[in-house]
Amino acid sequence: YPMSVTLKHLTYVTLSTPDPDKYPLPNLTYLAIHAACDKVSCFSGASAYIENVLRRMEDTLVLAEDGGSSELLYAAMLTS
Repeated sequence: YPMSVTLKHLTYVTLSTPDPDKYPLPNLTYLAIHAACDKVSCFSGASAYIENVLRRMEDTLVLAEDGGSSELLYAAMLTS
């Protein structure tokens, strides 16, 4: 059961599944909500902030003794 999606940027995405019972296609409402959240995070600058925190998490091997990396620890705990 292929499903075609037309986005506002005139990009076409076709989703398909070999077995609709075992691997159902995603709900279009959830995809639209995800796209809206992505737009908001992009316009607000939140996506750049999140990418920066994730990059710092990857680069940091040891937490700072003075608590300077507490934000990274908090973010790491939220993502686990």
